[in-house]
Amino acid sequence: MCCSCQDIAYVSPEYREFTKEYYKFQKHYLQTSMLIRVINILIDSINTQVFGLYTQAVEMHILAINAFRKLIILHEMLALKYWNSSDG
Repeated sequence: MCCSCQDIAYVSPEYREFTKEYYKFQKHYLQTSMLIRVINILIDSINTQVFGLYTQAVEMHILAINAFRKLIILHEMLALKYWNSSDG
């Protein structure tokens, strides 16, 4: 008998890795968003600290993209695992 989707979600190390990567992506995405807001405020006030914050925003954006790419790979692995377990 095949395990339910709920069982895979609670037991699977792959799912735990997926959720860990999801939260990492979410953290970097939110940091990027906040930095961009601050940059826009500083640009409006003609502040010279913009370049350092812009650099941080770009770095956070790159980290978010990398985490998202890993999420896609992990999601594919989870889907294949579920698909293969439901064939039986």
